[in-house]
Amino acid sequence: MRDDCQLNLPSPRAHYVAPAFTLSVQGEGWGEGHFLRGTDHYTMSVWIGLFRGINIGGNRMPMKELVRLLTAQGLGDVKTYIASGNVLFRSDRTESDLRAMIEKLVQDNFGFHSHLFLITLPHLEKLMAANPFRDHEHKGAAQHLFFIQGPITKADTARMDDLKAGNEAYHLTDECFYFYAPDGVGRSKLIEKLAQCLKADMTARNLNTCETLAQMATDMG
Repeated sequence: MRDDCQLNLPSPRAHYVAPAFTLSVQGEGWGEGHFLRGTDHYTMSVWIGLFRGINIGGNRMPMKELVRLLTAQGLGDVKTYIASGNVLFRSDRTESDLRAMIEKLVQDNFGFHSHLFLITLPHLEKLMAANPFRDHEHKGAAQHLFFIQGPITKADTARMDDLKAGNEAYHLTDECFYFYAPDGVGRSKLIEKLAQCLKADMTARNLNTCETLAQMATDMG
């Protein structure tokens, strides 16, 4: 499995935290229009965009063309990372405006719909810090973060427990499904059946990709 996606460890037992009403905080959360205050002025927010299902099957989207299209729409410092649909840019537009504009741009120019997850650097760092497996021996591609947007309508944790391998572990919150698989996710029965067990809008990235995107966003300042 690409990154565009219970181990018996001393880590917390896999559990589901019921969704709570979420108040968006400036610079965190999925929220609307996060502005980052500089020393004496407001600057445009740095956004990290995560497309779902890019460059698999018939959903082909050349990254150079995406950069050109987004730049033409007035987004600043547009950058991409690998071909699985990761993009960074600056903008002072709201999250909902950006998502609607970019998803329509993809539909009109590439002929398919891809759901776009937009996240700020502080929010990404918060989710990465909350990863209960971050200190385990196996990192990188052995750990995946499934970013969840909107409500979780089904979470069959009993079946998830039955499907996971003995050396796999997961942890579920209302914002992220953390998955630990030291043998990789390609043969994981839990990941194969995850969409049947967990109903929510999700897109996955492995820890390597998350760390790289966080560093790229940090470098953008």
